Amino acid sequence: MIKHSFWLTFRIVAFIIGYYVLSMYIDDIYIIIGVVVISIPMIIYNYINKGKYEYLLEILCDPSKYTEIIKTKYIKKDESIYQLCLAYGYVYSGDYDNALLAVNKVDHLVVEKSLKYNLMYYIVMLKLAYNNQDLDEYNILLLKLQKIELDKNNKIDIKIFDIPVYMLEKKYTEVIELLHELIPLQRKRFILMELEYYLALAYLEVGNKIDAIAVLEFVSKEKYHLIYNKLASELLETVRNPV
Repeated sequence: MIKHSFWLTFRIVAFIIGYYVLSMYIDDIYIIIGVVVISIPMIIYNYINKGKYEYLLEILCDPSKYTEIIKTKYIKKDESIYQLCLAYGYVYSGDYDNALLAVNKVDHLVVEKSLKYNLMYYIVMLKLAYNNQDLDEYNILLLKLQKIELDKNNKIDIKIFDIPVYMLEKKYTEVIELLHELIPLQRKRFILMELEYYLALAYLEVGNKIDAIAVLEFVSKEKYHLIYNKLASELLETVRNPV
């Protein structure tokens, strides 16, 4: 903490001195433009270099690249965090067996100290419960998640976790109504792809084949590597060419 404060102070002082010297020879506007041009790539580099690799999954929607980075960059981190991050990538690629193996090595007492990792833990566990079609386990986990006070910075609407409950309960009309509310609000692509896939499933269950195909086409054409894009492509083929 002291070291971080020292470097922050040093950078501020260096910036003030640099700005003062440059202002003697260059117009302020050019200094500002130069600072912006230099700062943007530095900010991006620092974001990635600090280990925030979730963008590979949450924005680029490539869980395979995410898990590969975790294997190289997080290997020296706490074992629970390392295994949790692996499990997080595995569930979004549909590798539920490896996700289960990884999350079983996680000490929840360790990861629950961090809001970020605690949320990731429950997301993994919920997806495993849904994959097993275990409604009771899913509801138990969801109740625990709902007790966590989420930070606004997480930008995750807790209501999206209700969708699998309705799916397991076969309340497809409720699924469609809630998804019509939630989908326009989503800003993270990996969540959007998941919710759109659920919407297509619900449309099929209520007999709305036309809208189901439209949604499946939308999800399928996105060249992401999430399990939901793969499942949407397979389902679209089945719907178009029933046996």
